Amino acid sequence: MAEESEMLDYGHGGDGQDLHDDLGEEQPRYGVREHHYQGDEQDDGDVLSQPPHGTEVFVSRIPREATDKQVRAFCETAGDVFDVRMPRNPDSPSQNKGFAFCVYATKEGAEEALMTLNQQELPDFPGRRMVIVKSEVKNKLFIGNLPRNISKDALLMLLEEQVKGVLGLELMVDKETGASRGFGFLEFYNNAAADAARRYMLRPDFRIHDREITVTWAEPKKQDPFQEQVRSIYVGNLPDIVDEHKLKDLFSAYGHITHVTLLRQPDDPNKLRGYAFVHFTERPMALRVLTDVESGKEFEMDGKQLMINMARPQIPRELYQQGYHHNWHHGGSGGGDYNDGFGGFGGRGGGYGGNFSRGGFGGGRGGMAGGRGMGGGGGFSGGGGYAGGG
Repeated sequence: MAEESEMLDYGHGGDGQDLHDDLGEEQPRYGVREHHYQGDEQDDGDVLSQPPHGTEVFVSRIPREATDKQVRAFCETAGDVFDVRMPRNPDSPSQNKGFAFCVYATKEGAEEALMTLNQQELPDFPGRRMVIVKSEVKNKLFIGNLPRNISKDALLMLLEEQVKGVLGLELMVDKETGASRGFGFLEFYNNAAADAARRYMLRPDFRIHDREITVTWAEPKKQDPFQEQVRSIYVGNLPDIVDEHKLKDLFSAYGHITHVTLLRQPDDPNKLRGYAFVHFTERPMALRVLTDVESGKEFEMDGKQLMINMARPQIPRELYQQGYHHNWHHGGSGGGDYNDGFGGFGGRGGGYGGNFSRGGFGGGRGGMAGGRGMGGGGGFSGGGGYAGGG
């Protein structure tokens, strides 16, 4: 019955509320930036001319009246700056939103900024000290449904002939036999190269040994080891009348489904809660559903557009009691409680501990209803998932 307690990730990490209150409601929420900052209009052939992974910092507490030139000059005191992105307030274009993303030409420049510029005053604004933290940007892809008879070297050679900026490949193998498990992880020179490769491999005509592969952003490693065991998807916004067979028929093309969990209202067992969990035999099957959602595929049932996302495992009670939930999810109101197994809706996102990550400015896909992101880079959180902000 453990699988029936899997839940959707409605929040990410620790509280982070103090920083969020300081930044204001217009600030991006805590997610992981997926798309490179210059957007999909960037020429894919130019991705290697951009700085490597690990060169971006997040600058907050910027006075609303500060100009791009002033912020850039401040950042340049730490090293050569490749680009500064400071969003403007659409209701008042003369004002910024209080934060910016600075990309340095080198990793050394970004490290120098973290060491020397944090808590320093912005010139022309006495007493206003900037907050500088690392911006985590994705540069790794998950690839699945691979032919199991292809070697790591052969696969790497094939990929390097078609996409740019590949730094390495981790092909997952069986610990006892050494045989390929059919999936792995690709690391790229920077986020732009990873995003270009992701879009290239998602093309309908891309194949590896005549197989259509699964490609999605690799999940960041967090303090949630149970996540790697999840083989289920969350399906929300269900019609009033639905059964297990309908859901199995809808998703059976992605792989063998062990069972479907339909939740009922606690005060009326005859009424469904409007969401369910579909459990596959293997995790890559569930990930493939998410890949199609990210690519724009929409799932409907009885005229209703469904909400699709990855499920999250229940936290063992002993870890929850020890405070592990602060690294797992911070549930809000309206979605049940821990004993219910599905957490609170609208948890407060993020964690402030030296890193800041974000969704892409281009407005990525994913999140609610399998549709396009509703802020930043995919989902409400600005970086993937249904919610990450309160």
